Parts: sequence; C-alpha cells; structure tokens
Amino acid sequence: MTFPADTAGAGAPLPVFDWFRYLGYLVLLGAVLIPFIHLSVYLFRTQHPMPVIANLEGVQMPAVMVKTFFLTLFSFTLLYIAFVRARYALATERDLLDDEVTADR
Repeated sequence: MTFPADTAGAGAPLPVFDWFRYLGYLVLLGAVLIPFIHLSVYLFRTQHPMPVIANLEGVQMPAVMVKTFFLTLFSFTLLYIAFVRARYALATERDLLDDEVTADR
C-alpha cells in the first residue's frame, strides 16, 4: 500500500512507513503549538472569544449546555470503547485463524 507520489523522486510513491512518519511530525508540531494557541486567546482578546469551559473561574456555560457537553462526551467515550473492543475481537479472531492455517501446513 502506498500514498501520494514523492515530489523529490521520479514519481515513485512513498512507502506507508514514511507517510506515517511525516504525519507523526505533524502531530508533534500541533501538540507543541497548543500552549501558544491558548495564550493567544488571552493576549488578543479582541480577535478571540474568551474560553468558556477551560478557564480559571470555572465553567461559564448555561446548565443545559454543560449537560449536553458531558452527555455527548460520555456517549462518544462509550462508542470509542465499543469500537476498540470490536477491533480487539477481530484481531483476536484473525490471530486464531492464522494459527490454524499455519498449523495445517
């Protein structure tokens, strides 16, 4: 499996490993920028709305919005757990099938 073509080469596609390495760099860069983005909210108050959830004075949302936020957070957490469990079950079944195939040889 390959992804977009390498611009430095003669159109040779990048291997998947190289593609994921570049994505890892992008994630690290994004993680480093999080504190600067948070600071810019306080420095440039005219261009950014003030934080509503993560601020020093506590949550400043109406009760209905807080309930909706936490209900959605809980629901998506359960959905994530269900997906991870299903993926784990699939991987376990695949490993058992591979073991059976290699034992038959």
